[in-house]
Amino acid sequence: MQLGTYQNLEQQLDLTQQAITNTLNDPRGRWILNKEHNESRSEYAVTLQTETGPKHQIIDRTFIADGVRWIIDYKTSAPHNQLYIQNFLKEQAQIYYPQLEKYALAMRHQETSIPIRCALYFPCCLLGMRSTFACRMNKFLL
Repeated sequence: MQLGTYQNLEQQLDLTQQAITNTLNDPRGRWILNKEHNESRSEYAVTLQTETGPKHQIIDRTFIADGVRWIIDYKTSAPHNQLYIQNFLKEQAQIYYPQLEKYALAMRHQETSIPIRCALYFPCCLLGMRSTFACRMNKFLL
């Protein structure tokens, strides 16, 4: 976001409102935000120990549902043309795979026995009236 222009601020506020509205109107969005999930956390800080030292990460949303640890990363990007949605989702999965993998490794150090799945959630990327839940990651695309 570029600072200093009222028009840009208005656009960012509109985008934020659209994302919130879409998430609350989407069954998947409501599922992600459900506070009844076990160990549900938002903006959850984790640390990954690496050869070069600790790397601090912030996970947008994580919880346990049906015996699976979910790690959700919200993205406000959307394809310019809805006809190319599958290509867009594949590209986004490739771009964000390293980030999600770090989150999963950090969580794996905290809990070793539970399966971990990661997902990208695009509340501004509409398919009909439904937001897109992109990634299925046992190793990445779940």
